[in-house]
Amino acid sequence: MNPEQYSIDEAHNESSKMRDIVGPKGETQDYQDAEKQLEESLQTADWDSKFESAIWYKKNVEIRAVQATAETPITTVLADGHVETTNTAKPGDFIVTNPSGEQYVIDEEKFKSKYEPITNQAGHYKAVGTPIKAVQINSDVSFKAPWGEEMHMRAGDFIVDAGNGDRYGIAQKEFNETYVPAN
Repeated sequence: MNPEQYSIDEAHNESSKMRDIVGPKGETQDYQDAEKQLEESLQTADWDSKFESAIWYKKNVEIRAVQATAETPITTVLADGHVETTNTAKPGDFIVTNPSGEQYVIDEEKFKSKYEPITNQAGHYKAVGTPIKAVQINSDVSFKAPWGEEMHMRAGDFIVDAGNGDRYGIAQKEFNETYVPAN
């Protein structure tokens, strides 16, 4: 399955909601059968090859973050209203808000390795972690994110590799506002 050419389509039948994988020519594959392929769609030799020649980027903006004290559902909604993904912050996780307003969840260990507090500005942090590699996509794609939820990325958005198999999407506008080449 080519992850750049397939998306998730939801259809209804008389007794239940069915989800199919829809290919570029309209062909479908049952979601249950294809779920494992979706989970692994960014962990293929094809994607590995794309990331080998990808450019390194670093985050170049200040973010705001709060540590969750209870389970908190977070929906990542972009400035244009596009819902990118959902996740649930667990106690101890950080809920990050980028300058454009979109929110996402990072577990405490990853957060502390990627950000440090800005002195005299409670809740404000700067990026200090390892740069990421990024590949811009030329068609819409949906896939299973590392946190177990679907991500829905559009043509022009970026798929990033943050190391340790941690691959996910960042929308084009938000990527361009928050990342710069690391060199």
